[in-house]
Amino acid sequence: MRYYLKEDTEINEEYIAQYIEADAANHAKMLKLNDYYKGTHNILNRTFEDPNKPNNMLVNPFARYITDLSTGYFMGKPIEYIIENEQYEEVIKNINDLNGETAEDADLAKDASIFGYACEILYLENVENEVVIKFHNVSPLGTIMIYSDTINPKLMYFIRYYDYTDILNDETITYVDVYTSTEIRHYSMDGDTVTYLSSDSHAWGEVPVVIYQNNREEIGDFEPVISLIDAYDILESDSVNDTDYFSDAYLALKGVDGTSSEDISTMKENRVMLLPEGADASWLIKEVNGSADESLKTRIADDIHKFSFTPAMTDESFASNSSGVAMKYKLMGLENATAKKERSFKKGLEKRYSLINKMLELVDRTYETAMSIVFTRNLPENITEMAEVIQKVGHLYSEDTQRQLLPFSIDTTTEENKKEAEESAE
Repeated sequence: MRYYLKEDTEINEEYIAQYIEADAANHAKMLKLNDYYKGTHNILNRTFEDPNKPNNMLVNPFARYITDLSTGYFMGKPIEYIIENEQYEEVIKNINDLNGETAEDADLAKDASIFGYACEILYLENVENEVVIKFHNVSPLGTIMIYSDTINPKLMYFIRYYDYTDILNDETITYVDVYTSTEIRHYSMDGDTVTYLSSDSHAWGEVPVVIYQNNREEIGDFEPVISLIDAYDILESDSVNDTDYFSDAYLALKGVDGTSSEDISTMKENRVMLLPEGADASWLIKEVNGSADESLKTRIADDIHKFSFTPAMTDESFASNSSGVAMKYKLMGLENATAKKERSFKKGLEKRYSLINKMLELVDRTYETAMSIVFTRNLPENITEMAEVIQKVGHLYSEDTQRQLLPFSIDTTTEENKKEAEESAE
């Protein structure tokens, strides 16, 4: 969670304890969001006073579906970094490869989808006697960002607190790391008491942490529909409960007052019932309005997809129409939400490489750092449809531009050389 502080304020142990205490409610919310992604929903805590009453607890993992679908659409295809300076391009490529940048970006997008924002820490590491630049995401759970209260807020402090359990003595200790513009301070916390342990200096010149927002409000993708997910879980669970009630129906016997428990056992064993004249036997069952329940579940499921901007990919009406324009209309809500993600995520990436460039300058490795960051939606392409479009309007463009219109990457220079070689051979 983010807080604001006067720019010249130096925080101490008292500040840290107050910030962590103030973050308790937000920390509980973040834990709940994490639980819902993992499939631990409120329905699992439901109890009834009657222990013999059926109590099915069905979890419908809408939260995981929403996050995985939106993240896959946004980050399913790796980000492309277009750099004009060849030396700088090689440096950035090596740093990205060393840090598993493609997987890192996907993990950051997933965290932002779940929690509303993601965190990445930059640091230096000695690898084979060479100091290299590393960046790695950390869970937003137990993180506090403190910004300056200026028109353009600057990250002044980044607090990360977490529990460490010593498995040998089963003792749990809360540790706190505070990142500043010059150092990383380490503390321990016992109750409300924060104790300074040590510190490590760094040369980044600013807080070496990048925050990636899911949107400006830092709201997760499934956070607004949690109450609808709970309602769907209850309806599904109660539907199965009703089925159990039906299986546990009672047999009502009328006009057979002398029936004993031995008679009932014999009837159950022989599956035969002899009734005197005027007697009757019938099942007592609970009447279930299945169509009303199904209609309500359908409405809630539709609302979950509508308000989370994630389409139901298994919907026949969605998959049956392969027109590119029609597909884009169906994905308009998801596309609008993803466009917000892209703008926020791009700011984070620009900050990452700004910090990297600052560190490169410190070791006298200065380059022309112009960089374009290109996002590509992970969407099935109708190549036949695109080929028809190119065929119809291709005469208006050069061959190189026509190749660029195709929905897959082509090295135009290599293709030209191959084409010339083939023509020469002929």
